[in-house]
Amino acid sequence: MGKVENCLIKSCRNLFYNVKVDYRELTDEEQWEIITKAFKY
Repeated sequence: MGKVENCLIKSCRNLFYNVKVDYRELTDEEQWEIITKAFKY
């Protein structure tokens, strides 16, 4: 894991926390959808 990936994972965790979603309960597709939406803003 590089530093960039680590940062992405941390910000994704924060993101999922902020939207009150447990990312572990989501499918990969759902996680990806949320991530791509978030990085559009």
